[in-house]
Amino acid sequence: MGAFKDSLNGWQTGGRGWANVSPARRCPVCGGQSWCQVARDGLTVLCKRVGNGGRPKSNRDGVDFYAHHQGARAWTPPPAAPTPTTARASEDDRDAAYRAALGALRLDAADRVKYDGRYDDAPGIFSLMDPMPGAVEAYQELSHLFDTYILSTAPWDNPSAWSDKLLCVKRHLGGEPEDPAYKRLILSHHKNLNRGDFIVDDRTARGVDQFQGEHLHFGTEGLAGWPEVLDRLRPLATKG
Repeated sequence: MGAFKDSLNGWQTGGRGWANVSPARRCPVCGGQSWCQVARDGLTVLCKRVGNGGRPKSNRDGVDFYAHHQGARAWTPPPAAPTPTTARASEDDRDAAYRAALGALRLDAADRVKYDGRYDDAPGIFSLMDPMPGAVEAYQELSHLFDTYILSTAPWDNPSAWSDKLLCVKRHLGGEPEDPAYKRLILSHHKNLNRGDFIVDDRTARGVDQFQGEHLHFGTEGLAGWPEVLDRLRPLATKG
């Protein structure tokens, strides 16, 4: 069936003849490293982000996805992703990433002009984003050490961003009562109105500079990534 089928030996095993995508084996349709699946024969991709060219469906849990079929020709996998880094990307790199995401959204020429320079407002842009390296594992550990919440801001002029952020939390951290982030997502433009001992944020905007607790400035010296954040917070845990 071709190189893609042969490469499935390295994929994480999924149910009923499907393989889960991963950071090493990304989705051939959207390039995502989680949530999507590929048939073991390499001919069908169940992508939960990009619908163009795919057949819309829903699974028994009500999760929407798109079935992309290649007929008798197997998909060719994208090249392996580079080793992730926790360093904050440059402005040019972030701009390039947003442009790539906009391309995946298949925006028409008018929308590309409309959102140029303010990509946060593009509908669906946040549905394409994956967690930073170590972020999911860090939250899971911190939820056992502290009374932990996810405090974020969604663009005011992008209604889809609000639901996309909720779906992102459910996708990566679970959405059931026993999951660590269940009903622990707060979206606000005034983060200083929330009370806590610590806030981990890569910016000082949206009220972070007025937060009454300690601001751990993510991405700065000594707090370059989630391993450093955990090293700073573990000795300060008092939960339980």
